[in-house]
Amino acid sequence: MRPRPAPRGWGSAGRRTVRAARTRNRRAAHPLPLPLLLLLVIGLVAGGLSSCSNKPKPPQPGGVRWVSGANGNYPADVNLWSVFTGRKVDLAVVFTDRQDWTNLVSAGWPTQAFTRDKFPGGLSVAQPMFPKDGDEATCATGAYDNYWRQFGTTLTTFGRGDAFVRLGWEFNGDWFWWYPRDVETWKTCYRRTVLAIRSTAPHVRIDWNMTAHRDHLPVSGQDIWDAYPGDDYVDVV
Repeated sequence: MRPRPAPRGWGSAGRRTVRAARTRNRRAAHPLPLPLLLLLVIGLVAGGLSSCSNKPKPPQPGGVRWVSGANGNYPADVNLWSVFTGRKVDLAVVFTDRQDWTNLVSAGWPTQAFTRDKFPGGLSVAQPMFPKDGDEATCATGAYDNYWRQFGTTLTTFGRGDAFVRLGWEFNGDWFWWYPRDVETWKTCYRRTVLAIRSTAPHVRIDWNMTAHRDHLPVSGQDIWDAYPGDDYVDVV
């Protein structure tokens, strides 16, 4: 039988071409040098650690960047808002009983109802500057200072020495009796009250809290900011 003709290009040059291709393939299949392999592994590990360390921080408890809360007479009432929103409540907003000095400054309500074990969030207490039979002029003389020292003690006794105190809230309306009759006298009263509270509750936060419905004071008609007692006496506006 006649031998089959060699395929085209199957001469010595063709064999060299095939051998060269096989040689290149064998070289490409060689493993990477150990030092280079180590560098690649270290880089991958470092990248993984970096991605772990850059995990986003969990959201704030209330879902916002500022303190927000709900009004409720008891923690159970405040917690209903938490159930409704699906988020923790940062702050419980409460009011004292304003009948007399005893109820204003030394009664267990509302601080005793909102101890940390009953409500772990913050507390905001609305406080008039004096009961209905008081006045700003007497307050400005320091006659009420001892009452307010007692209030600071009440806050700390129930673990609420860092509470927000909305002292004389909505003072620019005429529906509460502590609105300013004489602005300078009123500011003196406010400052004395703040200093007295801080003397026994140094971490208290004083909230200068106006009503949003008026930009002037009810008697004098002065701008609301004329009643501002100064940065040294206010922590929150």
